[in-house]
Amino acid sequence: MTHHAVINIGYKVDHDNYMVACHTGLLCYWSGAIRRAVYRQRRPVTNIWINFREATGRDVYIWPQVIQWCYTGKLLDMTTCSDAIIGSYDDIEMLWNAVISLEMYELANYIMRLVFVKYTWGLSARTDATVKCNPRDCPFEASGAFHVFEYNRRGYGSTRLFLFIEDLIKARAPLARETRRQASQATIDSWLSFTRRDEGFREWIEGLGGLDHDNDAAVLPTHFNQWRYYMVPTLSRLSPTLQHWAVRHNENIGREGEELALAADWDRRGECVHAAYQWVFEEVLD
Repeated sequence: MTHHAVINIGYKVDHDNYMVACHTGLLCYWSGAIRRAVYRQRRPVTNIWINFREATGRDVYIWPQVIQWCYTGKLLDMTTCSDAIIGSYDDIEMLWNAVISLEMYELANYIMRLVFVKYTWGLSARTDATVKCNPRDCPFEASGAFHVFEYNRRGYGSTRLFLFIEDLIKARAPLARETRRQASQATIDSWLSFTRRDEGFREWIEGLGGLDHDNDAAVLPTHFNQWRYYMVPTLSRLSPTLQHWAVRHNENIGREGEELALAADWDRRGECVHAAYQWVFEEVLD
């Protein structure tokens, strides 16, 4: 097995199998979950199958973005040629959750900055993105907040995004008077639709002040001075230089034997607010 081995990440969408390849060293460097899974094996790992719990068939969107960031340090939505307006609806929240589960904290913080952009400027949620808009009045549609309500209320690390959305809605209602004036009809309809059809979501929003409250004195969580509260602490690498890390990595993967495929299962440990989640990797048997 070479020290520049490639690992294939497999996932299933609508009963079809897909794969995307990445150098093993890159994934092991950035992802704590994958690094542990690969290093613990006694045989060389060449394939890992992972489907994200909340992606509902959108893994085909997640994995190419993750791999691209490993190589380039950027995410890119080809419809806009910019990663400042990536995806739509709950894409960016879903992507943050995926990389948090993989323990890719540098990428998670990169994505969180894009979350701040989304909820500061609301470009895709406005009726006219060319009109000047105060960040306190910029609209945002409901699907991102609903995704966070569904998936981020508990679990290590994932609550940071939940706390951000809570602080945001406490500070500025989604359909306050000036925000509603700037919002597209689709954005307004999204809030009315989600709060009508899901009682728990509606009660959560009402507990934060409701759809149209006015709290001009509150500090916006999107303000630069507040960002640190929502970023994930990152640990320094164990080795002093990338070269030293590469040597240790090669020692960990330089194994002989039949190639091995792993499948990941999203496992919950504990109950209620104390529950913790992690990927559990097991060998795929023929």
